[in-house]
Amino acid sequence: MVHEGAESLEGSSTEKALIRLAERAGINTTSFRGDHPILEIRHRSEQHPLMVTIHRWTEDRELAVMKGSPHEVLERCAFFHRNGESLPLGAAERSRIEAENFRMSGNGLRVLGAAYQWDPQQDVEAFHSETGRLVWAGLFGLSDPLRRGAREVVQGLHRAGIRTAVITGDQSLTAQYVGQELGLAGSEPLRILDAMDLSGSSPDGLRSVVRRTHVFARLSPTQKLQIIQAYQSAGMSVVMVGDGFNDVLALKVADVGIAMGREGAELARRTADLVLEDDDLGNVLRAIASGRAFYGNMRRSLLFVLASAHMDVQADLLTRSGFGGLGPSPLQSIWGNLACLALALEPPAADGQDRPPPVDALITPGDVQATVTDALQVMAASGVAAGYGLARFGMGPETDRLLWRSLSINQLLYAFACRDGNGASAHTPNRLLQAVFWAVAGGHLLATLLSGGPGRAAGNILALGVSAGLSRLLVKPPASAGPLSR
Repeated sequence: MVHEGAESLEGSSTEKALIRLAERAGINTTSFRGDHPILEIRHRSEQHPLMVTIHRWTEDRELAVMKGSPHEVLERCAFFHRNGESLPLGAAERSRIEAENFRMSGNGLRVLGAAYQWDPQQDVEAFHSETGRLVWAGLFGLSDPLRRGAREVVQGLHRAGIRTAVITGDQSLTAQYVGQELGLAGSEPLRILDAMDLSGSSPDGLRSVVRRTHVFARLSPTQKLQIIQAYQSAGMSVVMVGDGFNDVLALKVADVGIAMGREGAELARRTADLVLEDDDLGNVLRAIASGRAFYGNMRRSLLFVLASAHMDVQADLLTRSGFGGLGPSPLQSIWGNLACLALALEPPAADGQDRPPPVDALITPGDVQATVTDALQVMAASGVAAGYGLARFGMGPETDRLLWRSLSINQLLYAFACRDGNGASAHTPNRLLQAVFWAVAGGHLLATLLSGGPGRAAGNILALGVSAGLSRLLVKPPASAGPLSR
C-alpha cells in the first residue's frame, strides 16, 4: 500500500529507499511524521559518519535513532532487540550480526546498521558520540544494481585504452562484488583499497597505489578528492562519473566531471562539466568515439594542408627557375581545398573507439619534417611524367601540362595516404574524397586523351599512370598519433 507523499520523495536515494520500505510494510509515512516529528537532526558528514535524528514520541517521551555503517553503529550498541525486549549484546550476537553484514555485502548489497535509544539524556551532538548504551535494531540491505549496459561500457573503455576504477563509500565486500560484476580488472586479479589503508599514505605512495588499484572502498568525499588528485599528479587525465552529494568534490576537481541527469543529486548536476540527461552510460563511449573521430579528421586535414603547402612552395620555385611554364592551374587550389574538406568530414570508423587514445598535439615537429619529405617525393614522382614529356616533346606546353596534371593527381593520392595512415577504416569509404579524385583524375585523363593523336595520348596517359603508381609507392602513410598516458 502506498500512501500520499510516498511517490514524491526528497532526500538521498538511500533515504528514499528506506521510506519506500516503510510504505511497503504498511506504515503511513505522512501521518507517522506528523505524529512523531523530528526535534533534532544530524546528517552524515565526513567528520560524523552517522545520521542521527531525535523524535518526539509522546508528550513526555523522545526517541533517538541512528543509522550508518554497520561497524560504526554496532560498536556504539550495548543491547539488541528481540521479542519485544532489550537484551545484553554479547560476543556471540555481535559475531552473528557481523557475519550477516558480510553475507549481505558480499552479495552486492549496500548495508546499513540502525540503532535507537529511548529518552536520550543529551542533545543530538552528544548522542552522536554515545558509546555502549544504544539498542541494536538491525541491518538494512539496499540493492543498487548496475546500470543497464554498465559492464559493456567498461569493456568498451578498456578496448579504447582507458583505465577504469570504482570509487565508492560502500563497504569493501560490496565494492568487490560491483568490481567483479563490471569486469574492472579484466584478466588481472581485482585489487581493492579500503579507506583504512589510506591513512598516513604519502602523496608519492598514493600515486603509486592508484596505478594498480581497481576499487576504492569506504571513501569519504575528501578521500575521493585525494584519489582523483593522485591520478592527476601521476600524469593521468581523469573523467569522473558520479550522481551523489558525496561525489561533488571529485566531480569538481576531475578533468571532466559527468553527472546523471535523472537520478543524480541537484548539486552534482550543477557541479559537473557534463550531464547525461538520460543516464545512459553508453553515451560516454559514443562521446569518446566522436571525439577521436574529430581528432583524427583534424589531424588528417592538417597533414594534407602542410604537405600541399610544401608542394606549392616547391612548384613556385620550379616555375621561377624557368621550368613548368605558367605554373599549375588556378583550379588546383579548389581541388586541394575540397580534398581537405573531405578529410575533415571523414565518417567515423566502426572500431574508432577501440583504438589507443591520441597524443596531446595534433601536429608534432616530426610531422612537419615528414610532410616536407612527402612533398618532395610527390614532386619527384610527378617529375617522371615531366621527364617523359621532355624526352618526347622537349621543353614546351605539352611537357608543362604533363607535369601539372601529374602533380594534381598525385596530390589527391596523397590525401588517400593521409587517410590510410591515421586510422580511417577501409570499410567506411569517403565518398566526397573519391568524387573529388575521380573528377580531377578523370578530367585530366579525358583532356589528355582528346589532345593529339592516339599514339601521343596513350603515351601521355601511361606516363601519368606510372607517375601516380610511383607516388603511391614512394609516399608512406603518415604515422598515426601515439597513445597518451592512461
